[in-house]
Amino acid sequence: MGKIKIHTLGSEDEKAQKEKLTRQREEKKKREAAEKVHVSGMGGGERVKSVNMSEEEVDKMAKLTQEVEKDQAESGETKEEKKSQPKKARVRSKKYQEALGKVDKNKLYELGIALCFETSS
Repeated sequence: MGKIKIHTLGSEDEKAQKEKLTRQREEKKKREAAEKVHVSGMGGGERVKSVNMSEEEVDKMAKLTQEVEKDQAESGETKEEKKSQPKKARVRSKKYQEALGKVDKNKLYELGIALCFETSS
């Protein structure tokens, strides 16, 4: 006839291999979970990865920000001064300027008259 192969189901080697694989999977999941953070409001599959900075890197960042602040102080410009600069006036068309001349800003117009201003130009 032929050769007969005998295999016992659930041998000790198989059980040990399965346990080892499950432990490895669990460890991998724990490592990935520690690296990723889910923030509410994000779409499906979107994740934020947490990054830890060493104390040296934090000190470097602090020194850089201090240098930038010193440079801004020396140049005399601050954010507030930049904002306070006047904006350029808009260049308006002739038709707009004519319509603006017809309307008195301090006067309240009735609806019908206000619509006549709009349609007349």
